[in-house]
Amino acid sequence: MDNSLSIDATEWNNMSASTKTLIDKVLSCNPNNRVAVVHYGASGFDSPSSKIYIESDFSNNVTAVKSFVRRTSNVGDNDFAPGSLMLIGNALDNISNTSVVSPQKRLNKLTTNKLVIFLFTDASREAFSSQLVSPGPNPFGVYNVFKSTRQATFVVLHADAIPEAQAASAAIASTGGSYNGDVEANSGDPQGSGTKPRKAIMSPTFDISSIDISTITNDICRSCAPTVKINAVTPPSQSVCLNGTAQALVSNAVGTGTLSYQWYSNTINSATGGTPISGANSANYNPPTAVAGTLYYYVVVSDSYCEGNSTSSVISVTVDTSIMCGCYKDPITAPSGSRLPTKVGISALGRGGADGADNWPMVRNGGWIALESKTKGFVVNRVAFSDADNNPATPEVPIGISSDNFVEGMMVYDTTNKCLKIYTVKNGGPDYAWYCVITPACPD
Repeated sequence: MDNSLSIDATEWNNMSASTKTLIDKVLSCNPNNRVAVVHYGASGFDSPSSKIYIESDFSNNVTAVKSFVRRTSNVGDNDFAPGSLMLIGNALDNISNTSVVSPQKRLNKLTTNKLVIFLFTDASREAFSSQLVSPGPNPFGVYNVFKSTRQATFVVLHADAIPEAQAASAAIASTGGSYNGDVEANSGDPQGSGTKPRKAIMSPTFDISSIDISTITNDICRSCAPTVKINAVTPPSQSVCLNGTAQALVSNAVGTGTLSYQWYSNTINSATGGTPISGANSANYNPPTAVAGTLYYYVVVSDSYCEGNSTSSVISVTVDTSIMCGCYKDPITAPSGSRLPTKVGISALGRGGADGADNWPMVRNGGWIALESKTKGFVVNRVAFSDADNNPATPEVPIGISSDNFVEGMMVYDTTNKCLKIYTVKNGGPDYAWYCVITPACPD
């Protein structure tokens, strides 16, 4: 809170009342929030003369936090915000400084909380006795350091109508919020020079409207540390055949508000620099398998309760051409669309026929023949093959089966070439031959 003499008694009373209303709202919006009131001023006409008075350490005790009075007699008549902010940094870092003139010398921030600084002032941009920014080529340097090294969020209410001071206030404020007016250029701003909107309010008075109080409350409360927690993303890795069905990637996350998701893909094993996947905005994601190789995935989960988000660990999906995919087709159906019963079956379980309680094999719909056993394996006829015509250009034939008996669809196991063979045509060609079944497919 600016304590300079440019703020008269009436303005101070309005400033105090607005601040106390804001404290009530900030402490009620999140049970983890803590507030400390810091007065700032200067006893001279330069930044080194800055002083701060800390009313109390960070606390959620409403009565204690709101029990503050004006401290101009302690901190001085003038105001140099950059110098005062550096003193706040000393208090946060437990560095002793005689310019912290209050009995309370430290500000003990919870490591789980985000630092949000609400600046309430009518200061000039850079006047003789009142300065929002530092003189010289780096006017916003201390603010930029707080943003980058402390991840601090600045929310600013400037109670004056001076355009250059308003533009400087907006440059101090963090991005977000609803302010879209003039923003002074600040090349060192980690959030981007001139980026809009900003968490700033420009008011002609210290008597803040209920609308502006609500806006400031929202700007502060949504600046909290992320409450979303990603417990796990499964599976951590998987390999799948080309054009197969990968196991869905599932994010198990919890938060306080409404969670939103964005999945990313990456060509390297990293949870940064990935490409957002269009439409991948739910807790689950089905990775594609049309291209061979390995891709890495991660998900960023945001919580409507806070502006922050959490990023998952990296998971890998490898599409491997050496893995064979299974082939599944719907059963044969009648013209009406219903599945046909299987009318032929061989069972080792002592059952069969319409008279049986199981109605087997008719209960197995959609098949030509049903085979079942719990103790026996299905063995295809095993036949050796040879090059009967001694012509390497022609396919081999089974030994002991006359070509006169070859029938389309006949199947044997070739013990010579160690593969399952079918007598059929290949790629729609005119000539029938024995071919190894080695390529997964679903031919009609």
